[in-house]
Amino acid sequence: MKYQNDNFINTKLGIDRLAVLLIFITIFIFIGAPAFSQQAQQPQGSGTESDPYLISNWQNLYWITQNASSWDKHFLQTAHIDLSDADITQWDNGKGWKPIGTGGSGNNANPFRGVYNGGGHIISNLYINRPSEDYVGLFAMIQSDATKEAKVFDLGLVDVSIIAEEYAGSFVAYMQGQTSNHGNKAFLKSVFATGEIKAKRYAGGLVGYAAQNAVVQQAYFQGHME
Repeated sequence: MKYQNDNFINTKLGIDRLAVLLIFITIFIFIGAPAFSQQAQQPQGSGTESDPYLISNWQNLYWITQNASSWDKHFLQTAHIDLSDADITQWDNGKGWKPIGTGGSGNNANPFRGVYNGGGHIISNLYINRPSEDYVGLFAMIQSDATKEAKVFDLGLVDVSIIAEEYAGSFVAYMQGQTSNHGNKAFLKSVFATGEIKAKRYAGGLVGYAAQNAVVQQAYFQGHME
């Protein structure tokens, strides 16, 4: 009888150890394992010309997409950003990056009207898989207004992968200055991009569609387009 009790005790101890191990594994998965959720982080700065928002990581960059009130502010990128570090292909149920600003006509549009200074840095592995959506790129739409010129400059995009319906470009899907002949221009300057872009209409390596008073200078794209 003692032998049977010893077996029972040993078996129970084995089960208890297994339970502890399973608990430890569960804690590691949900707490200790790396998390790639889309967590926006407000950048340092106030968004003015003299005190721009400082974009130093992908969380700061993602914060811009989530805060429409910042789309007329000033930004300065202070480091290279690799979006693969954020597992971007899993964002938004596999759709990837959500463009900064929204495109469209009239009141349907809420474009980026600010100034983004890339500081000579790059953003790599921008991934957007939105085959049924229009206005797709790092920026959906850039447009100047009467108060200032919208600008994106001194920035590189490396290994972009973009799929859209219409209006697609690595930097911006639709770009426009003021519609008056002597109005403020919208600028994309000292930039480059590499990668692949697919769209049914209005696709470009850098800009999907450049409308009135849109200026692209010192820029190139190297890659594949469909």
